[in-house]
This record gives sequence, C-alpha cells and structure tokens, in this order.
Amino acid sequence: MRPGPSRRELRSLLRMRPNCFTRFSKPLMLRRPEGPSRSMRRPEGPSRSMRRPEGPSRSMRRPEGPSRSMRRPEGPSRSMRRPEGPSRSMRRPEGPSRSMRRPEGPSRSMRRPEGPSRSMRRPEGPSRSMRRPEGPSRSMRRPEGPSRSMRRPEGPSRSMRRPEGPSRSMRRPEGPSRSMRRPEGPSRSMRRPEGPSRSMRRPEGPSRSMRRPEGPSRSMRRPEGPSRSMRRPEGPSRSMRRPEGPSRSMRRPEGPSRSMRRPEGPSRSMRRPEGPSRSMRRPEGPSRSMRRPEGPSRSMRRPEGPSRSMRRPEGPSRSMRRPEGPSRSMRRPEGPSRSMRRPEGPSRSTRENPRLRA
Repeated sequence: MRPGPSRRELRSLLRMRPNCFTRFSKPLMLRRPEGPSRSMRRPEGPSRSMRRPEGPSRSMRRPEGPSRSMRRPEGPSRSMRRPEGPSRSMRRPEGPSRSMRRPEGPSRSMRRPEGPSRSMRRPEGPSRSMRRPEGPSRSMRRPEGPSRSMRRPEGPSRSMRRPEGPSRSMRRPEGPSRSMRRPEGPSRSMRRPEGPSRSMRRPEGPSRSMRRPEGPSRSMRRPEGPSRSMRRPEGPSRSMRRPEGPSRSMRRPEGPSRSMRRPEGPSRSMRRPEGPSRSMRRPEGPSRSMRRPEGPSRSMRRPEGPSRSMRRPEGPSRSMRRPEGPSRSMRRPEGPSRSMRRPEGPSRSTRENPRLRA
C-alpha cells in the first residue's frame, strides 16, 4: 500500500497553497489514519482480548476479598454499627427498664382502680356539667339529707370540691403536709414507687436534673425492683394514701404531666448516658439474650476479625458506605458468587505460579 505524504509534507503544502487542504488532506488524512492507525488499533483489539482475560483478573479482584475485606470492613463498620445496634440493645434493655417503669404502670393499675375516682374526677369537669343538670337531683339530694349524711363523710371533700376550693382546701391542708412530706424525703422514697408523687416531681424536672446524677441510685433502685415488689405490698400504705387520693386527684390532673413524662422519654435518652445504669442493665441478661442472637453475626465477625484491622482504618468508607447498606443486601447475594469465586481462588495461585498445577 502506497504511503501517503508525511505530515511535514502536508504542512509544507498547506504553507505553500492553502487550497491543497481540499485536494489532498481529506482523502489522505482519511486513508492514512484509517489504514495503519486502524491496523494499529486492530492489534489493540487483541490487547482488548488481553484486557478481557484481565476481566477474569477483575473476577479475581472481586474475589480479592481484600476489596471485600475493604467492604467487609464495612462489616466491621457494621460491627461498629451493630455495636450501635448493641447500643440499641442497650436501648432495648432500656425497654426492660421501661418494663421496670411499666411496673410503675402497675402502680398505675393500682391507680386505675382508683380510676373510678378518676371517673369521678374526670367527670369533675364534665361531671360538673352533668352535676349542673343534676342540680335538680341535688335539690332532690338536699332533701335527701341522709344521702348527704352518706355524702358528708365524703361530703366534706365534695362540699369543699363544690367551690373547687375544697379540692384546693384539700391541697392547702395537704400543701403543708406536702411541705412536710418534701422534707420527708423518705416519704418521697415511698412516693417514688407512687409515681403520682413522681408526677409532682416530674414537673419538678429540675429536681430530675438533680435526680439524674441520682440516676445511678435509680440503677440501684431498679435492681431494687424486688424492693418495689416489697413496696407493692406496701400498697396498703397506698390504700392509706388512697384516702389521700384527692391529692392524687389533684396529681392526676397532673397526670397530663404523665403525658409530659412520656415526652420526657428524651430524659430517658438522658438516662441512657446514665450508662452506669446500663452496666446495671447489662447484668439484665435479657438484653444479653437479645445480643446473643446477634452473637452469630459476631461469630461471622470473629473470622473477619483479622480483616477488622484492615477495616478499622476504612472507617471513613463506613460513613460513605453506610447509605450503601442496601448495596450490602446486593453484596450478600454475591455471597454465592463468593462460593463460585473460592474455587477460582486456586486459579489465582496457578496464575501467580503456573508450576503449582504441574
């Protein structure tokens, strides 16, 4: 094949006659790069075929679990995350601590039997509206002096309640008794199982901030849950306090403070940093039993443990790879491809040392 003019010749022709570009350069420029450059490219094609067998090296690279170990280190980041999971398990044991709190709920269930007094109390607003139409029934009741005599043991509280001042008057005499009770910190310790006084204290949230350092004492108190069970038989003292129930009725309108208590769940999150209570909770083996099913993933992690040393520096990729979590689900089905790649593992050794098969 006749070689075309060199580029120097073409440049000189362009310098001499600018129109020569139309005569020579297009067909020659097309012919020269098409022919030889393509012929160069065509042998590059086999280099592509060489690259394609490099593709299997990619498959080798993919089984180069080191990259996976780089990914698996995400697993270790998982181990970092899963320990976050364990922090969840710590949170879950907080759930049991809630169950410990919920047993306070049983004190609520004790309160709920007081609930009829609630039904009296709740209707106090509406029941007043009921009582107002019942006013004639009051006029009936007023001649019903005997029912008043029945009411009068209750009545004083009702007669006090009618101005509502009565309940206030109940509060006011209780108020001093409260002032007596507040120095009566031990009665507080009795009242703390009596979550209603807690409802009083929960609006006293700052006292909680004081109590949060006391939180460890709470953690001591939580294992003292049996002492709660002891305190629950102290429920009769509650029954003694139930006549104090009117103060509870006042406290129960503070019951919305219970609804405040529930959003005070973040205070639970504040309690979570009370990790010492976690250390108390950790002996709460149930959370460990929750962790034990996670244990198998740990058993998966343990063989990966060496890769952890690789993985730990990859922690930054963890932050990138955490949203890639779904890609983990994609990677997990790659697990079988791992089983396919593992038999290819020897092909690594054979490619590295072809003498090994001989």
